[in-house]
Amino acid sequence: MKILKYLLIINSCFISAWLNAAEDPFKSTFWEYVSEKHLEGKPYYFDDRIKVSGPDFAENSAQVPIRVDAIDFPSEQIEKIIVFVDFNPISHVLTFKPVQQVQPRFSTKIKLEKASPVRAALLDKQGNWHIGGVFIRASGGGCALPPSGDQQASLQNLLATKSHVVPRSSSTRIKLKTIHPMSTGLQAGTEEFYVNNLTVLNEKEEVMAEIEMTAAVAQDPSFNLTSDQNNQFFLVELEDSKGNKAKKRLE
Repeated sequence: MKILKYLLIINSCFISAWLNAAEDPFKSTFWEYVSEKHLEGKPYYFDDRIKVSGPDFAENSAQVPIRVDAIDFPSEQIEKIIVFVDFNPISHVLTFKPVQQVQPRFSTKIKLEKASPVRAALLDKQGNWHIGGVFIRASGGGCALPPSGDQQASLQNLLATKSHVVPRSSSTRIKLKTIHPMSTGLQAGTEEFYVNNLTVLNEKEEVMAEIEMTAAVAQDPSFNLTSDQNNQFFLVELEDSKGNKAKKRLE
């Protein structure tokens, strides 16, 4: 038994070392840095089940649409999904936690400072990361650009939310967009000011999904989610980095 236990420990160490030695498919010069920063020292490997999609070239670097889809991964094994961008000055974009009744897939818009791999890393319940990604070329400057449009109007309508809920036979599409400048603070004379928490609740006000954001999410954050329930309405709770809060009904 002692020999078997010893062999199991050796095998576990070997697997962990092999996972961490996985070669980055993008051969990014920042991979070592961002992996150490975001993956918490846990084992990782690149997994085709974690799909990330986006445009080949982002014409507007401040509003880059991406989609993350981990529907092929066992949902009961998912702890969280993080999105990060190698070459952004704010590399961590968001953390998505599908608590219950929400599928592990979503779309949103992000900022890109320059051409870069955009990655999604799924942490399973055993403490292993599963990573997918896409390389998006960009004109650049998305993180350094100031918020666009009428900022006075934006502040007056802060956290106002538009939504569209589309029930289907066995699921529901949830689309939402909230007004917020999502300032990175990288412009002279400005400070970080962004939505940092978004929580989706069901009709019983039970938490379905949690999204923790940084200023690397695009101005006026928008999300498309899919619920396993065909509810007629949902709720969303929002909070920004200055403590402003809102609770809205999505329908």
